[in-house]
Amino acid sequence: MLLSVPLTIIVKVALEQTTDRQSIAILLSNLNKRQNN
Repeated sequence: MLLSVPLTIIVKVALEQTTDRQSIAILLSNLNKRQNN
């Protein structure tokens, strides 16, 4: 649980770097915003 947030951020940043995978990064960022509310 402790490493889940940093690992998610690392995966999100890595996916944002490729144009093919940007939609997955957007989904991850939307999930993160929903969990914080």
